[in-house]
Amino acid sequence: MLLDSEQSLLLLIDVQENTINFIHQHEQLKANCKDLLAMANKFNVPILASEHCPEKSDLTVASLRQCIEPSNCFNKVEFSCVASQEGRAKLAQYNRQQIVLAGVETHVCVLQTAIELLHLKKQVYVVADAVDSRFAEDKHLALQRMQALGIQLVSKQMVLFEWGRSSDNPSFQTLSEQMLK
Repeated sequence: MLLDSEQSLLLLIDVQENTINFIHQHEQLKANCKDLLAMANKFNVPILASEHCPEKSDLTVASLRQCIEPSNCFNKVEFSCVASQEGRAKLAQYNRQQIVLAGVETHVCVLQTAIELLHLKKQVYVVADAVDSRFAEDKHLALQRMQALGIQLVSKQMVLFEWGRSSDNPSFQTLSEQMLK
């Protein structure tokens, strides 16, 4: 099924200052996450961001954090955002059926969040070019596992075109000029 901006929520998982440089392709990851955040804001899709043990790993990368409402960032010690009481409460606040995931690490926090969201009967979409791990093999295996479980793997451009729905959509026109270069 297609993504619908009115049913979607973007969840950015643990893209934090003190750990991001350990991620395999961290510069590309940050760029793709920033594009997703811009798209979500343009299409009025709510954004949540988790921060795993921020006292050790710091806050969300500054260039991304500026695109997120501060009250929509939450701390967690659990790997899954759904296992976090605050994360569950934030998700429930928006009551969106389609949850779009981006962030790190694919084989730990993204994977566990995706599986638990699936158990909650949510439609889960993982943006494959906006998730990563320290090691490419971990990302690869996690994406395979998620797909086998019925989690939808999408690209940043797939999200853009599905949220936009039509080339007549003014938000789509603006974003496509920026992102399809």
